[in-house]
Amino acid sequence: MALQNLATLTGVYGARHDKGAGSQPGQWMWACSFTLSGTNIVGAQIEIYVSWSDGTYADGALGTSNGSLTTADKRRDLKLVGTVVVDQTTSNTTMTASGMAWIPTRYFSPAVWNGTTLSLQNVANTSSCAFTPIPPEQQ
Repeated sequence: MALQNLATLTGVYGARHDKGAGSQPGQWMWACSFTLSGTNIVGAQIEIYVSWSDGTYADGALGTSNGSLTTADKRRDLKLVGTVVVDQTTSNTTMTASGMAWIPTRYFSPAVWNGTTLSLQNVANTSSCAFTPIPPEQQ
């Protein structure tokens, strides 16, 4: 996803990810870090979503490559998996949060909505999201 300089009250989504054929974990851990430009407002949120897909139809009718969420309403058919909440007023501070996402489908796309009053920094690689599969393990 192109998170650099993501404007306030806008969103983006990443290319559709193929988990592969056969048995795959449904549980995934997400971890996102964001750096806003300007003086942060405590309590503002950046929302993290996923779009499930069967390979043909995708939640929110998202495309297969990186794109923009054209309106706030595009979030309605996506799965909210968590938020990164602004926790300090200090400018140019990286804020990080993580959580678990249930993704039972073979294909999915991550999405981010900037619900703050500030744009993300216009510096490459200061904001990012990663999704990591968590395979079930038993003994």
